[in-house]
Amino acid sequence: MFSPDGRRIVFTRAAFPSLSSTVCVCNTDGSNLKKLVTPEDESECFLSPVWVSDSRIYYTRDPDHESPRHMEVWQVDPDGKDRQLVFRFKERLKKDGGLVTDVSPDGRQLAVIAQQEGDWSTADVYITDLKGNLLHTVWEDSPDDHADAGALWSPNGKTIVWHHNITPGAFDRAASFGVGRASLGEDGKWTARVPRQTETFVTPVAWADDSRVLLCARIHESRRGASPATLLLKDAQLQPVKVLFGLPRWRRSPEPWCYGRPGDWGAVPADALLSPPDVPGFRRPGGAAPPKGRRRPLTP
Repeated sequence: MFSPDGRRIVFTRAAFPSLSSTVCVCNTDGSNLKKLVTPEDESECFLSPVWVSDSRIYYTRDPDHESPRHMEVWQVDPDGKDRQLVFRFKERLKKDGGLVTDVSPDGRQLAVIAQQEGDWSTADVYITDLKGNLLHTVWEDSPDDHADAGALWSPNGKTIVWHHNITPGAFDRAASFGVGRASLGEDGKWTARVPRQTETFVTPVAWADDSRVLLCARIHESRRGASPATLLLKDAQLQPVKVLFGLPRWRRSPEPWCYGRPGDWGAVPADALLSPPDVPGFRRPGGAAPPKGRRRPLTP
C-alpha cells in the first residue's frame, strides 16, 4: 500500500504465504528497504499492513497460522519504532480473527474483514474506529458459507467494495465470485449489494485516486490457485469501462491469510517517480516524467 504522501510502500514478504512473514517498507522507487517487524518463530505471521497516516502503520499479527486464530492488530512507525498492540479481534468484534484491509480517507476509521471462529468462509465486512470498536456493519451473510475479503475504501469515502464468493463454500473449486459494493448515504448509513450471477470471476484490486474507476481482475479459470487473468476498469457503479491487459498468472482464490489488499493505485510526487531501469527498450508509461511538483497516477 502506498503511503498517503505517495513516497513509500508498505508490504509483507515471505517465502510462501503460509510461512512466517516480515513487514517491510521502502521508497516508491524501491530504494531504502527496511524490515519493520520480523517473526520471533516460524509460527508467527504478519498480514495486511495499511497506512493510517504517513507516520503510522497498522498490521495484523497471527500468532500461529496453523491453529485456530486469535488475531491481533498492531501498530508501528515507518522506522520500526513504537510497536504496540492496538486491539484483539476477539475482544472488540467477538470474532476469532480478521484483517484490516483499508483506512477511511480521513484516517479515522478502518475497513475490516472479520471471521467466525475457525472458519474463514463466514468472513464479513465491518467498519471500526482506530481501536477496533464496531461502528457499522457493511455486509454480513447468513450462515451459508459465503466468503468476503479485501474490502477497499474509495478515496472520496463514499464507496466500499470487496471480494465476495457467490457460491456457498469458501474453498469450493467451482465457486463463482464478484465484487460486492456498499455506498454511503446522506444519513450516514451504508447500503450494500452483492453482484448478480452474471458478474462472476471478477475481483477488486485497487481504486484510482479520483474514485471514478476501480481496477479489477477477471479470472479465466474457476479453479483455485494461479490462473490467467485480465486486468480491467469498472466505474464506481461497477459498470465496465476499459480492458487493460492480460496476465499469465493470478492467484484466483487466495488462502485465508492472503485476504488483505491485493494491490494499490497511488499518485506519487514527481520527484519520487520510478527511475527508468537500465533495460534496453524500456520506456516510462506515458513518456517522460512530469514537471517537478506535479502528480501523476502510477500506471497499474
